[in-house]
Amino acid sequence: MGTGPVRTGVTAILPRPPAAVLTPVFAGLCCMNGNGKLTGSHMIEAVGQLALPITITNTHACGITRDAMID
Repeated sequence: MGTGPVRTGVTAILPRPPAAVLTPVFAGLCCMNGNGKLTGSHMIEAVGQLALPITITNTHACGITRDAMID
């Protein structure tokens, strides 16, 4: 175990193998309680497909994980 009061990280989900990461998959979403951030949800609602990895992290790291994924 580490030290300090906070444990944070990132979970990345690849919908396809790395060689086919730009091939879209069908996608949908559901918001149970209205909390949290979902960058890209408008695109999923409009197109119904997803072509990039999904990253799950804390609110303050959403932008940095998006930028790292694109890089």
